[in-house]
Order: sequence, then structure tokens, then C-alpha cells
Amino acid sequence: AWGRLGSAAHINNPLKIFGNHFGQRRRLDGDDPNSIDEWFTGEDIGFFGGIEYFTPLDGLSLKADWGADRYIVEQTSSDYNAPAPWALGVNYAPADWINTQISLIGGEKVMAALTLKSPLSRYPKEFPRWLSGEKDKLAMLRPYRTGLSLPQQMEISASADGIILFDTKRNAHTAWGKLNIYDHTSLPQQIGRAARHMANHAGESVEKIMITPVLYGIEGQTASIMRRDLEQALIHHQGSPEEIWRNARFDEEPPADLQTGIERGAYAGGPFRLPWHWRIVQDNQISLSEEDNGVLYRTGIIFETREQIFKHLLYGASVRVDIADNLNRLREYRPTPTFSTRGNIDEFASRTISLDHLYLSYLDNPRKDIFTALTAGYVDEMYGGVSGEVLYRPYGKTFAFGVEGFGGFKRDHREWLNHGIFIDQAAWTGHLSAYYEIPSTDLTFKAKIGRYLAGDVGGTLSMKKRFDNGIELSSFVTATDKADFDVFGSETHLYSGIELSMPIGQVKYVPRGSRIRTKIAPFGRDTGQQIDNPVSLYDTTEPLSYRHTGQYWNTVLD
Repeated sequence: AWGRLGSAAHINNPLKIFGNHFGQRRRLDGDDPNSIDEWFTGEDIGFFGGIEYFTPLDGLSLKADWGADRYIVEQTSSDYNAPAPWALGVNYAPADWINTQISLIGGEKVMAALTLKSPLSRYPKEFPRWLSGEKDKLAMLRPYRTGLSLPQQMEISASADGIILFDTKRNAHTAWGKLNIYDHTSLPQQIGRAARHMANHAGESVEKIMITPVLYGIEGQTASIMRRDLEQALIHHQGSPEEIWRNARFDEEPPADLQTGIERGAYAGGPFRLPWHWRIVQDNQISLSEEDNGVLYRTGIIFETREQIFKHLLYGASVRVDIADNLNRLREYRPTPTFSTRGNIDEFASRTISLDHLYLSYLDNPRKDIFTALTAGYVDEMYGGVSGEVLYRPYGKTFAFGVEGFGGFKRDHREWLNHGIFIDQAAWTGHLSAYYEIPSTDLTFKAKIGRYLAGDVGGTLSMKKRFDNGIELSSFVTATDKADFDVFGSETHLYSGIELSMPIGQVKYVPRGSRIRTKIAPFGRDTGQQIDNPVSLYDTTEPLSYRHTGQYWNTVLD
């Protein structure tokens, strides 16, 4: 090993014979030792290695390790007592999904570990249960067509099942309506259930059912399915989601005679309200490699709600209850900053109950492929202000482009529920973003460039994977022109992390949309920081996308 891992300096660097470049001194901390120019450089190298012996007993093995890191940086800056370089361990795996381990490290510390593992794809889905977690409501398709066409009855019948149909109309051969959807249930399932109510009251001659999904005032692409395909599958049991998909269309506009006239239904006569719903987020934040503190953590529960109050207007609110953290250790080596973006996260975490978010947001799509959002209020745990976003996301395409900005102030952690603001700590950000969806997958790459909260300029690359069962796994790395410094005098221009979000709404008595969210990233960084936008247009419009529709089309008959 070269660099920090080879600081035992067992022998001189043998590569020095090829030139002075390989013998140059290198720093043992910060970003510099990670650059390509620093590879294989240094005056000395160290040897490290390990051995594992698999015993005759199935699943039992013995391990021994020898390291070459002598913790020179830590010993220079403090009275750190470096452990001996050896470790011994016993590993036992009674099954392929469980692993146990106990180790003696350097003769001074004992480590124990329990690992439970399973493919993320095996995690139970949240979609099979309908809206509230109570008894599943599923309308039956009538085995015969009635002679009466009653658009209003479509809305009334659907409402009894928690389905919000409005502006339903029909002509001789087509029935059309708008459907307010829920963002925690698959769009095809909601379309399929709404289509049953429309078909039951569409009369004899209607053959095409058209449904336009609407989410927080944003209209998606109109889905057109054939009534006969629905009847074949649900009544005669001679059809399937694939056969319905074959004749389905998502590029048709409703007939002109159905688009004329005054809108009626859910939006007429005043404010429109979706059924009030809330969710729980069990939030975990972990840093595994803080140089001055080792492992830092913060865990808590967030109770949040988001509700539409007018056609394009919604409000959101969330309260955070901090359960446990050790962020007070940040101040052991780091001074309390007079001004920072997120360097004083420990002061916010010290409050047991706080107001996490409280905002109003206006969403619209002036065109089918252009979406806009304007949000004001406490848009971040640590910031309040106004954020705006415009997204160009053409339906059926694998790319999208966006522009977003924020202007506001740092919140005052000393006030009740952190409701105050520091007028003298203004911040503004602006970014250009590009998205690309890998075809035939649920993997999205995102690149953004712009200004961050500390006034630094740079870019972020991120990747998100969505699984069929609702799990989301994402990672990111940000690089800017300003650096954060640590207690050893090193600097870093990078900020990176990963996040795993798992739905738990399939558990009885737990609200739909609830999740366990775990983020692994450094604490207290000031550079490369962004607003935790509660209304991201790309994520908000995902349930309306062609990718989502295709991925979950197999739920259209559920």
C-alpha cells in the first residue's frame, strides 16, 4: 500500500527507480492523496494482508488480518493511542441470509456484527393494498351493459370507493373523465379501478374509455383503453393486462365535443380537497467516516402531510421528533461557526420537537411537457424562503431538463420550533439540471450545475434506482470551487453520499406512503449544500410518466 494505508513504512518505495515523481512526499489526508497524480507516490510503502480458513463445520470460518496504517495523522494532532496492527475474528453464517462475526482488534477492542441480507427485489410491495389500509374496496364490472348513460353517477359511484373522478363527459362512442390520483399508489391500478365505474354507467354504445390523471393540479397524458378489453378480462376472464396494453393509447386527445363546455364536478363551486392523509418517515442520518469523530448519527421520526386545497395549490407540513443523536461531538474539535450553511446541524438536532417543513406550493403545466412549481415557506429544515422550478419532460422520452432556484434566509434554531429566521444570513442558489432514464430500466442519471448555499459554484452527479416494490436507492457526489477544512488542516472539495428509502405502508395500521429513510453522508459540511426541496418536479411527475405507467401496468386489473 502507498499513502496513508502504507504509513507503516516497511520498505522504501520500489517505484522510485522509475523517476522522482514516485518518490515525492504526499499528504496523508484530504482530497489530494486520492487524485491520479498521487497514485503510487511516497517515500515508503507498507504491507497489509489477511487470511481466512474455512473449517469443516459448514458456515464457520476463522480470519486474521494485518494492517499497515499507523494513524500518523491522528497521533500528530492529538494523543490518539493507535491500536496494534493485527486482528483475529470468527465468522459464522448458518444460512445464506444471515452472518455473525466477533473479532479481537489489536488486543484492545472487541467487535461483534450481525448481518441480515436479502435482495431488495424480495421486499414486499406496498401497492396491493388500496388507499387507507382498511378493507380493500374493489368495484365489480357489471356483466351486462345498461341502456342508461349517467356521467354523474360515474363520479358518485367512484367517490364511494375513494376514487375522485370529475368532469366526466360522453358522446356516442367515448366516455372521458379526469382522475385525481394518489402519489403512493400505482397509476395503472387507479386508472383500472376508475375505468370500472365509468364502464358501469357508460350506456350501451360507448366503446372507448379515456381518463386524464391529475396530480396536485398537474395533468398527465390521457390514457385511452377499450371497454371490450376490460370486459373480456374482468367478466369473461379471457384477457390480461398485456392485451389491454396492446390496444391502449396515450397520445390521443379527447374528442373536441367532449372538451367544450364549462367544467363541472370536483373543481366547480369552490375549493377541492383530497381526503386528508399523512405519513410517517423514520429518518436515519449516518456518517461513517468523520476524521475527527468517527461515526456520527442522528435518528428521528417525521410526521408529515401534503394536501391539495385548490386546483393548483397545495400545502405541506411536517414535524420532526429527534429520538437520538451524538452530534454534540462535532464541537469537540470543530469551533462553533459564526455563519455556516449546515455546519451547525448539531444545534438543530438538539431540539426534541421542531417544525421540519411548512409551505405552500403552486404547481401547473402550461403545456403537456412543461411543468412549473413555486414554493414558499419553510422549504428546508434549516432554511425558509421561496423556491421555483421549471421542468421540461416530454412524455415517452428518456430525457428531461430543468432549471431551479431558491432565495431565502437561515432559520433560527434558538426560536420555538425553529420558526425564526436570521435576516443577516441570506442565501440563494440556482441550478440547471439534466435527467436521463436508462431504457427498459428504472434507473435515472441526473447532472446539475450551478450555485450552492455557501456561494460556491460546481456540479452534482447523482443516480437513482426505483424498484417495483417501491424501494428507492440513490447516490450522489458534488464538487465545487470552495473547500471544507477538517481539524487536521486538510481540505476537501467533494461532498458525497448514498440514500436508501423503503416503504412500510404495507404494515397494518401504518399510513400509506410511510417510509424508512437512511442517508449516509458527512455531517456539518458547508460547501456543496442544497435546499431539501419538498416539491421536486421530477419526482412529483414520476407517477404521471410513461415509464411508471409501463412498469406498473400489470396492476391495471388489481
